[in-house]
Amino acid sequence: MTERPQQSREPLLTPLTLLHEPSIPERKRMLADKRARLVEQLAEIQDSIDFIDAKQRFYDNVLSDATPYVSVLIPSAALAKESEEPGELKGAERK
Repeated sequence: MTERPQQSREPLLTPLTLLHEPSIPERKRMLADKRARLVEQLAEIQDSIDFIDAKQRFYDNVLSDATPYVSVLIPSAALAKESEEPGELKGAERK
């Protein structure tokens, strides 16, 4: 007994499936296109996961005092001032 693939989850393939064998090349192309898009999305997701993992490692190192905290958003002088006066950022405007 030969194994048959599952029913398609791609709604656009369903009408082509009714055309039987003559539509196989078109269905293969559609599936290849879909696969390529999914591989691209997977790479984007992996990049996001890698970024989060790196950020978590950085925060772990900061919390364990293995790495000093450095922000690309807050000037170093403001961070130094904040450590002297908790709750206040030097140069930060209050409205």
